[in-house]
Amino acid sequence: LVNDKVRNLLKNYYHGNFKVTRFYFGRNYHVPNQILDKQEVFSNRWHCDGDNTTFVKLFLYLSDVTEKDGPFHIQGKKRTKELIKMGFGNRNNYKISTEELDKDVTKLKGQKGTIFLCNCQMGLHRAGVPDIGHYRDHIIIQFGPSNKPLSDDWAKEFFDPHAIDF
Repeated sequence: LVNDKVRNLLKNYYHGNFKVTRFYFGRNYHVPNQILDKQEVFSNRWHCDGDNTTFVKLFLYLSDVTEKDGPFHIQGKKRTKELIKMGFGNRNNYKISTEELDKDVTKLKGQKGTIFLCNCQMGLHRAGVPDIGHYRDHIIIQFGPSNKPLSDDWAKEFFDPHAIDF
């Protein structure tokens, strides 16, 4: 999952060492609009994550992701600033129209094995909702700065509570 290309990218991003701070698998299924209108189901409403801005997430698609499979939606940093200046509120009360929010959206589609990095604190984003009979499988690994290099056994260490570098 974290090959040499990803390690080099992250080392350049952090100008040094990094560690895994969170790791999870997910599957997004179709959810009817009458449910989505009442509640958020799987981060499907526009938001910025509330974590420290030093965190970056690596997304890995475990299935092919087309428009029908509910791709990840993201606004660029510049567009996010524009939407906030327009009065964007939060994931529970946008305070601006969804038509405005849905302009200039990048939908991250790709084949199984597609990866991308995202600083989810810096740009508005949301999970797409799959069509009926479709789903999106993914892994998300969150990284943060570290005092020591990521070991080759990072996964074993991550799941061993006695070995994690806090």
